[in-house]
Amino acid sequence: MGAGLLAGLSVSAQATETDLGTHKDWTAVKVTENGQTYCYMIAAPKDTNPKGVRRGAINFFVSKVPSSKQTEINVQMGYPLAEKASGSSLSARIGSTDIGFTTQHQDGWAPSNKVNALITAMKRGSKMTVKGKSRRGTNTTDVYSLSGFTAAYNAISKACKL
Repeated sequence: MGAGLLAGLSVSAQATETDLGTHKDWTAVKVTENGQTYCYMIAAPKDTNPKGVRRGAINFFVSKVPSSKQTEINVQMGYPLAEKASGSSLSARIGSTDIGFTTQHQDGWAPSNKVNALITAMKRGSKMTVKGKSRRGTNTTDVYSLSGFTAAYNAISKACKL
């Protein structure tokens, strides 16, 4: 599935969105579009640094896609990321778990072989720190609360039967 699903996460007029609830700091949603269903959960950071840097949307997503039996983790950084080797311009850290993301434009994706480890760490942790580097060389740090993560994850897993 890769970059396809969440890179174009605008819901078309033919899509049906079902709110699966706000679970503390995470919101869960089920989408049916053109006969296909997927579920995602989303959170915005509680803190961003440095302050005053102009950025677009900053969001962290976990999605379930029944048609491919995949779970995907995606982050929108709100700026064009540095074009470096995978993991060197974007990473997420929860406790001792530190995972580099594959990047394209302003988005990053957790490698498929690291998704389960990241989900496990997110369920156990209380906060996640995402560090990125822009094309201009600006280093950013975004802190996400993991409060409600497990409940939202369970909601999308149940709704998409994955």
